[in-house]
Amino acid sequence: MQSVTVNLVTITQAQLEAALEKKQEAAREAQSVDLDPAHYPLRFQLLKGEFTPANSGYNGFGRGDLFYQDKSVKGIEFSSHGFRLIDSLGNEAYRARLNDTSDKLYLLVHVIGENGENSYRQCELKINVKLSVFVKTITGLTTMSQEEFARMRKAREQKQALSVASNAATNPQ
Repeated sequence: MQSVTVNLVTITQAQLEAALEKKQEAAREAQSVDLDPAHYPLRFQLLKGEFTPANSGYNGFGRGDLFYQDKSVKGIEFSSHGFRLIDSLGNEAYRARLNDTSDKLYLLVHVIGENGENSYRQCELKINVKLSVFVKTITGLTTMSQEEFARMRKAREQKQALSVASNAATNPQ
C-alpha cells in the first residue's frame, strides 16, 4: 500500500474570493489583448535573458535587438515580469510592437504545447532603446554602431549569395 502526503492550506472566504477575482480579471485581460500577428510588425531577437521564478511567473532582464520594418536595428535592454522567454537561435525572433511612448515592447509569445487561437500570449517588456546594436560573439555580447552592423550584415549577405551561386555552379541539377 502506498502512502500519500497531502499538504492542506487553510484560507478564509475573503482570500478565496480575492483569488478567484484575480483569476477572472486575468482571464478578462487576456481576452482583451490584441493577439493578431499582423499587429506585431517588428522582430525582437533575444540575445541574452536571465529569468528567476517569482510569485506569479518569472522576473527577468536581458538584452536583444529590435528589427524595424525599414531594416534598421537597435539594441534593447529590458526587464519583464510574468513570462520566461527563451533566447533566440540563429535568425529566430519574437513578433513585437512598441507602445506609443517607445518605453514598452509587446511580444507575441507562442505557448509551448498549445495550438490554435489560444496558443499565443502577450508579454510586456519595459525597455531602454540603445543607439548601438548588440552582437553575439564567442565570448558573450558586444556592441557595435548602426553603421558597423549594416556593413557586417551586407558582407554576410554577399557571402551567402556567393556560396549559393558557387554551390549551384558545382552541383547543377
